[in-house]
Amino acid sequence: MTSSIDGLNTVEILRKGLPASSKQDVIIVGAGIAGLTAANLLKDAGHYVRIFESQQRNGGRLYTHFYPDGRYAELGGMRYAPGHIHAHTLFKQYGMTVLPFPLSYKEVNLNGRTSEINSVTLRDMGFDVEQSFSELMEKTMAPAFKVFDDIKDEDEAYYAFINQYDGYSIRDYLVEQNLTDSEIAAIALLNNIEGRMAFNFAEWAMYVREDAFGSKLTYLKESAGTLCDRMAEPLSGLIQYGARVTEVKQTISKAEVSVLIGGKEHTYKADAVVMTPPPIVLRHIKIEGMDGPKREAVRSAYAGRAAKVFLQFSKQWWEDRIGTNGGMCITDLPSRNIVFTVAGQGSGERGQIIGSYTWEADAMVMASLSPEERILRVLDDVVSIYPEAHQYFEGGVAHDWGNDQHAGGVGGLFQPHQMTSKHYQRLLQPVGRVWFAGETYDRKHRRWIESAIRSAVKNVYAITQSYEEIPWLD
Repeated sequence: MTSSIDGLNTVEILRKGLPASSKQDVIIVGAGIAGLTAANLLKDAGHYVRIFESQQRNGGRLYTHFYPDGRYAELGGMRYAPGHIHAHTLFKQYGMTVLPFPLSYKEVNLNGRTSEINSVTLRDMGFDVEQSFSELMEKTMAPAFKVFDDIKDEDEAYYAFINQYDGYSIRDYLVEQNLTDSEIAAIALLNNIEGRMAFNFAEWAMYVREDAFGSKLTYLKESAGTLCDRMAEPLSGLIQYGARVTEVKQTISKAEVSVLIGGKEHTYKADAVVMTPPPIVLRHIKIEGMDGPKREAVRSAYAGRAAKVFLQFSKQWWEDRIGTNGGMCITDLPSRNIVFTVAGQGSGERGQIIGSYTWEADAMVMASLSPEERILRVLDDVVSIYPEAHQYFEGGVAHDWGNDQHAGGVGGLFQPHQMTSKHYQRLLQPVGRVWFAGETYDRKHRRWIESAIRSAVKNVYAITQSYEEIPWLD
C-alpha cells in the first residue's frame, strides 16, 4: 500500500508536520495512539491543544503491564506488520527498537492430540479432509486473491477486491467455493473465526493476505506502553487524566465540551473537537448536530471482542519444545490460542506465555469469570497440553477488552456490504466541529495501529486546512 491518499501524503505529514495555517484551539478526546498522534502534530504546528482522557493512563488499546523485574505483558496491541509505514515512522521518531516477532513453530491440539500443524493432514487432526491446512487455505483463497495477480498496482487491486467481495460474509464465500462441511469447519477452527463467519469476507481475507499470524511481524523491544509514554512527554500539562467527556454542544463559532473531572462538570470551548473513542463508546457521549444517518453508522459499527490471559513461570519450560523464536498452539479447548511470545521476556530463566488469546465468541467463554478464575482456568488448559508447566507456574494477568468500559472491544469489524457502502462514508464524516479518528475509521488496516495513525493524520490535516468533511476514504 502506498502512503498517498488521493494526493494526501500522510506519511510525509507524519514526518515533516502539518503545513502552515491559521492557529486553532482543538480539544482531543482520548489519549490513545490516535489522540497522541493528532495532538503532537497540532502542537508542533503551533496550534493550542488539550486532551481529555477518561482513564488514569495513556495508550488506549496499547496497554502494557510491567512486572517489577522489568518484563512486560502486552495486554493490547503487540505486533506490527513491516508494511505499516505510518507505524514504523512513529517508531523511528520516538527511538523505538523494532525486533522480529516470529511464530516459527505452530502446533494444534484437537481432541486431546497435539501435532505440528503442517506435519499432518487435516484428517489426522480429526477432519474429513485429506489435505494439509496450508494446502486447503491456498486452494480456498486463490480465486479471491487472483485479482492481486491480474492487477499489478496494489491499491487498484485492493479496490477491485473489496468491490467484488464486500457483499460476502466469510461463510458465503466458503460455501460458494463448494467446500465440504468438514473443510469449512477446519478453516473456521484453525483460523479462529468460528464466531466470525457472518462478518465481512473481504476484511478477513486481507488479514489472511497480510499473514496476521505469520513470521514477518515485529514488536517493540521497549514495549507499546513505552511508545505511548514517549509520545505523551511533549504533551506534558496538556493531558487531563480522569476526565470523562459527557457532551458536546455547538454554536456557530465554537464547540462547547462538557467534561466530568473529580465528580464536577467543567465546560471548555474549542474551534474543533477530535473524538478518538471507538463508536461503541461514543454512544455514551451526547453530540449535538448528529443526524439520523450518522447515528445509524455509529450504532452499526460493530466492536469486536478479544481477551488475553498471560501466565508467568519461574522457568521458560517451553524452549526445549518450541525453541527461542516463538510459536503458538491452536486448541479446541476454551483457551483456544496459546502464544509463546518473544516480547517482554527480559533476561534470566523466568518467562511468560499468552496462555489464552481469544476473539469474538471465543472471548466470551470466560468473560463471566473473574480475572483470577480466568487465570486458573487457562492454566488448567495449558497443563493439559504441557504437563511440565504446572511445576513452574507463578501467577498471571488477564484483560478482556469487551468488558473494558473505555474501549468496548478490541477494534471494529465490518459486516457484509459495509466497506464500500454509505455506512463507511458516513462513519468518517465530521458533525459540524466534531471530527472522528481511530482505527475504526480506516478500512484498509482496521484493528491495527496503522489505521489509527492514518486516521489521525487525515483529521488534523482537514481541520487545519479548513475542510468541512473528510474527502479521503482511505
